[in-house]
Amino acid sequence: AEINWRFKHIYNLVGNNPSRFIFIDNPDPMSEEPNIPQRQAASQAAIMKTLVLHPRDVVPPFTHAIMKKARQLSENELREVELRQQEVQDLGNDSEKDSTAASETKPKE
Repeated sequence: AEINWRFKHIYNLVGNNPSRFIFIDNPDPMSEEPNIPQRQAASQAAIMKTLVLHPRDVVPPFTHAIMKKARQLSENELREVELRQQEVQDLGNDSEKDSTAASETKPKE
């Protein structure tokens, strides 16, 4: 953390806790560095292991302030869509009832 000031800043934000990080080795495939496929596989395995072990119900996901604002702004539209969907479903149910009632009252020949 001491070498890179950006990483040091982020590291300080999370309380200098190394358990809050996953090291991702993502070398450029064109760099001709050794063992690229093995290094990438190890990184993918570390990510998958962390995802499996992550207590989602204990640690809420990070939500950026702009996403919270977007959710607030879209709540009215979402309610409107749900209302319209219910109206369409109700119309379908009403037309089913009407066709059933019409066939029951139709005189038999």
